[in-house]
Order: sequence, then structure tokens, then C-alpha cells
Amino acid sequence: MFLRRVFPAVAGFTFFMIILFPGTGIRSLADDFAVRTVSPTVEEAYYRHYGRPGGLNQCIVRDSSNGFVLPNCVGYCWGRAYEVLGYRPRLPMINAWEWYDYNRRAYAETPRKGYPYGSEPRTGAIACYNGMKDGHQWGHVLFIERLHGDGTVTISESYFYGAVFSTSRIPVAALNGLYGYNLQGFIYVWPSSESDFQPPATLSHLVVSKTPDVTTYEVGDPVDFSGLIIDAVFSNDTVVNVTSETTLQGHDTSLPGEKQVVASYGGKSVSFTLTVNPHSHVFAGNWNAKDEETHVRKCIKCGEVFSEAHVSSSGENHLFNEDLHYRVCSVCGVKYGIGAHVFSGEAVYGQERVCEVCGYVTVPVMEPETEEETAGSESEEEPTEESSSEEESSELPSEETGSSEEAATIPVSDPTGSDDVPVRNGGSDKGKKTPTVLEKVLAGVVILLLFGGLMTFLILKRRKQ
Repeated sequence: MFLRRVFPAVAGFTFFMIILFPGTGIRSLADDFAVRTVSPTVEEAYYRHYGRPGGLNQCIVRDSSNGFVLPNCVGYCWGRAYEVLGYRPRLPMINAWEWYDYNRRAYAETPRKGYPYGSEPRTGAIACYNGMKDGHQWGHVLFIERLHGDGTVTISESYFYGAVFSTSRIPVAALNGLYGYNLQGFIYVWPSSESDFQPPATLSHLVVSKTPDVTTYEVGDPVDFSGLIIDAVFSNDTVVNVTSETTLQGHDTSLPGEKQVVASYGGKSVSFTLTVNPHSHVFAGNWNAKDEETHVRKCIKCGEVFSEAHVSSSGENHLFNEDLHYRVCSVCGVKYGIGAHVFSGEAVYGQERVCEVCGYVTVPVMEPETEEETAGSESEEEPTEESSSEEESSELPSEETGSSEEAATIPVSDPTGSDDVPVRNGGSDKGKKTPTVLEKVLAGVVILLLFGGLMTFLILKRRKQ
């Protein structure tokens, strides 16, 4: 009797509350997310790799040009679960055939690390498959969008070597042996009741699991964070790589010293150290001469210009030629310190001169004959026969003493290093006429003609006898 009176009242009140305040009534969780009927795009963060700006998906990249993780069944189901739940799913980023066992072990360790699982399909569940294909281990995962009351299910999926996205409504029985694979079971990502719903775990702290590959730089170098791994540890002991989503500060390399780089994510932070040393200057090309004293070059890293004094290739000595002396820089190759020779006093005929700067020695210059000496030699009396014969005999070469030409030369030092440069001695034979080369040649011809005539005469005379 009591139940007959109380039950209608309770039922009526409940119905009234549901009508008046629909949000407070018992809801159907299966209707809390929309069925996906169109293909995801790279603009949707759930299907763009987390290494790209704004991306959330941690599965492998399929299109390196934009970070799209599709086509790939793993990337799709991981992103779809993220999209439905609204937070990072506790699902693996591994091969499809490993998903079911991985979740089963994680859930057995603690429910906060995985999801309930079983053999019956549900709305919001992930169907897991494994099998062999062409002698290799293969697998597949797909997302169950809806379990309908007529014994059918609406599924959505992506294929590694196939379509980016497809959706279809098939009989529940068709899930067994789909594509020739073995159905392992279902991971119940979406809860079937309020009691099964697990809110996302809270962020506990961040960990630098691996510092960057390069931690030592020079002033002005750009910082490369390749190799850096920042993991977020949640209250359910889940560890998630959040490197691409962290904000890094404190890595300015404009000044030397130890830099504490702070990585921030979700209100938490962690730091690691970079070392910045004074940079080693880098130069492009060789030194360039600036002026008579210095050469310069510019660091291509910092722009600082360096100047150094020329370095003589010959040490303290000068190089020289007949007119100038100079030095050559052994660094930049430029000639510098160029100047004319400097001699002390007036030039004296017949004497060497030495440059006071470089030590260059000039060749002595002979004094030319004056007009008076030339006129005097022309007015002298004609030589006698004896003197003429003496002159003729003097023109003939002497086997014992050599020619008068040879006796009238002395060796002097060559400024270039040779000791065999002769010059005439103008003192002992001053005023004496010296035979020219042509006169010597003509005299020789005459002697040969006379000798030839004499020999011809003797031969003819002998034939007559």
C-alpha cells in the first residue's frame, strides 16, 4: 500500500525535475559527442603533430610538409579520442597490434593509467586488431562512433596505406575478422556511465628527461634545442612528452656566462643550464692592407674589425732594387716602407756608394774625358817609326802577360751578390789611345792575308825547282 502511494509521487517529482531542470537529470553519455562524418584536416590540432605550431597529436608524422599524422589508423584513433574526451588520452603511441595489451597491462597496474576494456562494442570505444600479413605482424584500430539498437555500429577510421578517413555503418557481427584481422577486444575510452567517467589527471610537475644535444655555445651563437625532452608528470603517474608545448626563456647568448633556461607548461616550470663562452672570432679571407703601417680583417660573427702592424718577411732588413728599397709584409703580402736610396756626401767618380737605409751598393762610375784632354791628344805630334812599331807590337796579344785590355780591369763587388762585375781603371793608362775592336779585327785579317801569301809563294817556288 505504501509503495502504491509513494512510487507515483517520486516518479512524478522526478519527471517534473527533468522537465524543469534538464541538466540535473540522468543523461545519456552516448549522446555527449558528435559523430564524425567528414575527414579531419591538418588545420585541426588533434590531427596535427605536436612538433608543429598548435599541434596536439603525438603519433608519427605522415606528411612532413605540414605535420599531418594521417593517413594512419593509430594517429586517427589517438586524435579522435583526444577530440572526444577534451584532454590528452591515456593511449600508447605504438603499433596498432600492441594497443590492446598495452592498455590492459596499464589498467591492471592502476585504472588511472589506462581505460576499461572488454569484448563487447560500445559507443566511444576503440576496436583493436592484430594479425599477420605477407609474413609480417600487422594490426588495425578503429573508432566506434555509435552503437545502434538495431545491431549495427557506425565506425570511423584511417588506413596507413589507404584513405585518410572513412566512415560506415556495419553489423556488429562484421567487426569480427574485419579485413582478415583478429579482433582482440575494445578499449572503452568514452565512459558508459557517470560512475565510469574519469576526469583528467592534474599536472604534478615537469621533468627534463634529456637536455639538448648542444649545451655549450659561444657569444652570438643561435641556440639549438634539438634533443631536448620535457616530460609532464600527472597525478595518475602518467608521463607525457610536452616538449613542443613548453615555453623556453633565458637562453640569450649575447653575453657569456651560465644561462638558466626555464621551461614552462601548464603553470609548472623546470630549468636546465646552458654555457655561453666568449666566441672565437671567425674571419673570411686573408688580411687586407689598410695603410703603410697596418693590415685589417673583420670577424664575420660579431663584426669586430681587427688591426695589426705589418710583419716584414725579411726581418729588420730591407729588400731593394737599383732605385728603391722596401719591405714585404709576410701576412698580407703588401709592399710597404718604400723609399729612394739615401747616400751620404757627394758622388765621387770611381768610388762605390752605400745606401744608409738598406745597404745597397752602387757600381762606381768612371769620370768622362774633358774637351781639353780630347783637344790635347789630337794636337800631339805624329809618332815616329819606332813609336809606331812599339804601338803595333803593343796591340798584339802577349802570351806571357795577356792583353793590355785585361791588365786594365779590376774586379769590384756586385750589389746583387756577384763578385765578378769588372770596371775600367782610369788611372795608369790615362791619355793612351786604346785600339777598338774593329781595328783589332782588321789587323788580324791583314796578318792572315800576309801569312797566306807567304805560304803560297813558298809552295810555287818549290814546284818550279
